[in-house]
Amino acid sequence: MKISLKKSLYLGLAALSLISVSGLATANNRINAAKKHTTKVTKPAFTTTKWALDQGITYNATGNAGLYSRPASVAGAQQVASANDIAGKQFMAYQEATTNDGAKYYKVVSFDRNIRGYIAADGISQVNTLTPTDLPQNVNGYINTNFMFKDAYASRFSARFRIMENGQYDYRGDPFTVFAATQVTNGNKYYWATDQLNPQINGWINAKYFTNQPVTAYQKQMVSQRLHQAIK
Repeated sequence: MKISLKKSLYLGLAALSLISVSGLATANNRINAAKKHTTKVTKPAFTTTKWALDQGITYNATGNAGLYSRPASVAGAQQVASANDIAGKQFMAYQEATTNDGAKYYKVVSFDRNIRGYIAADGISQVNTLTPTDLPQNVNGYINTNFMFKDAYASRFSARFRIMENGQYDYRGDPFTVFAATQVTNGNKYYWATDQLNPQINGWINAKYFTNQPVTAYQKQMVSQRLHQAIK
């Protein structure tokens, strides 16, 4: 009787052991199967680390790097312009990107808006586009242009200009006074001029349009034609 009981206990323990081993094996198989079916996460080749940079900052292309459709080290990048093509050109940087290997790039657009893409950080350098320069000998005079800029043209991206509003007031015959003068990196000289009769009319004008002689009717006509063409 004792032998039979011992034998039954032995067989029962053996059966439990087999069940436990079998259950563990099944659990391991399920874990391995789950690992095989886990979706592999692919890290992007580059990430945009800064979306909106200061558009008031101007950069010059150094000639050390070209412009690409995406960072140059990223697969599929296509050259937009070579380093020689853009050397010395002015750009505005509006995004910053970093590749997986830590290289920094800027997404830029040229001042004329014709060239856009990614450039390595050493491919552009920040520049001061304005250099104070001499006032004209006679600061009182006239202007024969309808284009007055809030910022000297080419001194910053999207320099906004003002035109006489819908012909409401023609200030080309008014006397102006020049209060400041500056030169931009492209070599052009600009004056900050204020209308002596209407001080609220003021802005930067290209120095070549400032004269100490009254503006003639012919000059007014030519300016009107240029204005009409610009609006078209």
